[in-house]
Amino acid sequence: MEPQTALPAPEEPSEAEQIRAYLDQGLTMDQLVKELHFKESTVRQEIAKWLIAQNKQKESQDSGTSLPLVIRDGKGEMVSPEAVYWRLVSEDVNGEQDFKALMKWAVAADNEI
Repeated sequence: MEPQTALPAPEEPSEAEQIRAYLDQGLTMDQLVKELHFKESTVRQEIAKWLIAQNKQKESQDSGTSLPLVIRDGKGEMVSPEAVYWRLVSEDVNGEQDFKALMKWAVAADNEI
């Protein structure tokens, strides 16, 4: 009789996969950090990756009318705050007006520095 080999236990999803799954379910950063006790830095990192993936998916469905989510410069890549805000308000009735107001405020604040 041959010895039975134990089947490997199914792998649990990584912390990053869990965070992305919760983001897909609509949980906020505060909920992930305060209620589920994920590290804030890990949550921020995964939100950035999740937003980039969501934007790529949306761009493939759209006709290219959205702002680029990732800005590339000589030092690497960063998430565009304007694009994130646009994604949040674009479906709102006053979304475009809110976005324009925010951009005007950002320019005014930049000029005062």
